Amino acid sequence: MNKFSKELIESLTEACEHAEGKPGGVQVQVVEVPDVRAIRRQLRLSQQEFARVYSIPLATLKNWEQGRRQPDPPAAAYLQVIAKRPREAEQARTAKPKRGPTITARDVKAFANGCVLARSLYMHYKAIFEDTPLREHPLRKLSPFFFGDLGWMFREYIIM
Repeated sequence: MNKFSKELIESLTEACEHAEGKPGGVQVQVVEVPDVRAIRRQLRLSQQEFARVYSIPLATLKNWEQGRRQPDPPAAAYLQVIAKRPREAEQARTAKPKRGPTITARDVKAFANGCVLARSLYMHYKAIFEDTPLREHPLRKLSPFFFGDLGWMFREYIIM
């Protein structure tokens, strides 16, 4: 039996013990369901207005108020926010998300070039200082392109 199967059997055993009323390590989460009708009446809104303003389907709102259904935990939390801060809940619902910085093709090209140059610099460094024995002079292994690449990188990206 694998780990998942063992954990599944263990959790089902805990659930059965909890249902039978036996004490155990089960944590019970109680969600306080607010009175939807009282919240709506306190705000002096009709069912249609409340549903439209707070983006709740009208049928769902009616089911909650008539006791046919209970709000799930996220909906209950949303209703509690509406009860305590109705204006802020409406503004948060209608607010447009802020856009982050736009990345252009030039930014991507500059990043890619920087990666290529960093890789080139690393390969030259590795060839000079890591791949050669200490008894050899490391500058003998320099390629003629190293200083050209390094100078170009400093001119383009570091000095600017």
